[in-house]
Amino acid sequence: MDRVDHYVTVRRRWPIWALAAGLAVVVGYLVHDLRGGVGARWLGALGGLAAVVGLVGMLVRPDRERSMVDSRVPSLAEDGDVEAMFTLGRTLRRQGEASDAAARWLRKAADAGHTEAMAELGVLLEGRGDRDGALLWSRQGADAGDTYAMVVLGQLLQASGDIAEATRWFRQAADAGESIAMYYLGVLGEEQGDLAEAERWHRRGAEAGDEDSIVWLGSALEQRGELAEAERWYRRGALDGHAGPMCRLGRVLADRGRDDEALRWFRRSAEAGDTDAMGRLGHLLDERGDVVGAERWFRTAAEAGDVVGMFHLGVVVERRGDLVEAMRWYRRGAEEGDPDAMFNLGVLLGRDEPTSADAEQWYRRAARTGHAESMFNIGATMELRGNLAAAEAWYRRSAKAGDADAMHEVGVILEGRGEPAETWYQRAADGGNIWAMVKLGTALDERGDQVEAERLFRRAAESGDATALFNLGVFLQRHGRETEAEQWYRRGAEAGDPLAMNELGILADRRGDRRAANRWRRRAGRAATADQLFELGDDRDA
Repeated sequence: MDRVDHYVTVRRRWPIWALAAGLAVVVGYLVHDLRGGVGARWLGALGGLAAVVGLVGMLVRPDRERSMVDSRVPSLAEDGDVEAMFTLGRTLRRQGEASDAAARWLRKAADAGHTEAMAELGVLLEGRGDRDGALLWSRQGADAGDTYAMVVLGQLLQASGDIAEATRWFRQAADAGESIAMYYLGVLGEEQGDLAEAERWHRRGAEAGDEDSIVWLGSALEQRGELAEAERWYRRGALDGHAGPMCRLGRVLADRGRDDEALRWFRRSAEAGDTDAMGRLGHLLDERGDVVGAERWFRTAAEAGDVVGMFHLGVVVERRGDLVEAMRWYRRGAEEGDPDAMFNLGVLLGRDEPTSADAEQWYRRAARTGHAESMFNIGATMELRGNLAAAEAWYRRSAKAGDADAMHEVGVILEGRGEPAETWYQRAADGGNIWAMVKLGTALDERGDQVEAERLFRRAAESGDATALFNLGVFLQRHGRETEAEQWYRRGAEAGDPLAMNELGILADRRGDRRAANRWRRRAGRAATADQLFELGDDRDA
């Protein structure tokens, strides 16, 4: 019933909104008049009337939110003030305290004919598991014409499976102008597979200012590619002060490259408590180099219980070297069921012991959710333990889930057994695996298909990987394009590849530039691993 609680709070703000809107119109009219504008006097009068109505509403209608902390309410309730009975009962219910006292005061107000108390009592009884009592009181309020009670009754009937009766009450409340009833009719339409009916009601709800209907309608428009219309609805909800549409508006703006405006809306939504917005704001700040700001918002989301925020906070603190705190946040996210957090926790646990059983158990938990990278790491663990059959099975599972690196590893295993592997390399290359591109490129070059081979070598080199840059240089040099090859060797050397440095030394030696040749060979020696030193020795012997 949280949606209903939010609705009631919003419904009670109308005098404030009327006063604010009226004053805004009056001020606008005065500015227009002072500048010598003419006409539109009726607009100024209308603004004044709205302000007066709002002020009267605030004075005449008790501010029940303020009454929640008014020490006079209990004594007024004891003296028989029905409104005070209702306010006290509702306050106790929403605070989650003194449930028996809340029920007693709401029942007294309901017995005195207070229809909203009947609805509130229905919500309280439903929370206690008394469905019959909840239906009885909410129906009494609905029969008396209270639209809040109609919505509560509709929810109870929907939960009981009486969709036809629930629909009747939601329609009655919607016809009386209640936007939350329009939202629920949209939900029913979607559940029944009637998306046209769902959109019709959500559009009505959105037009009436319902936040969730605005989000639903905007999402539907986005899925149809109507981005400008989706943005218009999100903006409307955002300008009404709703955190959800603010976040959605920020996302649409970011997708369209309007990052500055997106940042402003994400910030407003985050400040209003939207954890999704906190995460998106953190990402945008991180991309802009504001690591401190990013961490602050990820931390705010994480501390609010957002599992995605926990994961991203772990990533940020790991990046700055605090592995203890990173592991703590990954563990919290993992225990909440986030597969990315499970995976990263496994990586940290296996940092010093790649075959760690603790790491493996988290990979397995993530793998059960379909996490492809975790399946790959289980395969790698099995391979390190010498269990190639289990490794292949896990690589295949990961490949089936779309992991290009796993496709490459299946190809390597098959090739090692002397079985055809090119299909797997092709799939891996299509998925972006640069080593599969290099293997395919080499095979195609050996078969005489230089054009396709070069395309694959260049695709791999475009990743910026130092070894891929070196391999393109080797391909070009092999086909007599030494000048172009040298350019790619230089790029490989700048990226840290010792074999590329060594080739530059060999080329310099051929030109008679001994100083440059020695300089490149010294750099290659300092940068090389033990295995690469053997390769460099072979090149020098040659």
